[in-house]
Amino acid sequence: TLMSITRIKVLVEGPTEEKFVKEILYPQLVSQNIFIEPVTVCNKVEKNGKRHKGGYTPYSSIKKQIKNFLGDSSLTYVTTMFDYYALYEDFPGMDSPISGKAYEKVAFLEDKLKSDIGDRRFIPYIQLHEFESLLFSSIDGISNFTSNQVIINEFQEIITQYPNPEDINNSPETAPSKRIEKIIKGYRKPLHGISILKNIEFQEILNKCPHFSEWINKISN
Repeated sequence: TLMSITRIKVLVEGPTEEKFVKEILYPQLVSQNIFIEPVTVCNKVEKNGKRHKGGYTPYSSIKKQIKNFLGDSSLTYVTTMFDYYALYEDFPGMDSPISGKAYEKVAFLEDKLKSDIGDRRFIPYIQLHEFESLLFSSIDGISNFTSNQVIINEFQEIITQYPNPEDINNSPETAPSKRIEKIIKGYRKPLHGISILKNIEFQEILNKCPHFSEWINKISN
């Protein structure tokens, strides 16, 4: 019998996430006959048809694009990859925030998003707190990227402090990307972030980041 093929479109926040899906997720999933394709969210269309992609995007635009994808019956699933702390205030559930751990808040927002979209082929995913948290899954990422011992030690300190990288604080000053920018001068997200991540065993990321791992399990089962 022919193995069934799973086709997934993932609406992502920007070029880094798009690169992440193409260069890290795609090779991991394709062996299971899962074809995942990222599309960067379009946040504004000008009168002349020029599209602006990535960045802060109102939920109305996100919803329209998700619904658009769901109109394609050849897709098995439609999913998302947005940073928790870059969500627009009109996002479902943002007006009724719950207290609790970041993980619980994200699960709450994903639930609200799922019921707002209302389609069983839709799997919502919000990244805790942003793409960069994944880079703290293992010291291998940075130690194969640079031989600068000071940088490696600073990474190690954060890794030791946060056994679960998804817990790394989400205040604007201590967000994972801000920590990395302080450690690596001239850090460029799409370029350096993906290079560092490629040095980490995918299984290690899954072991360390439970919310991310849950998402991968949903799309691969």
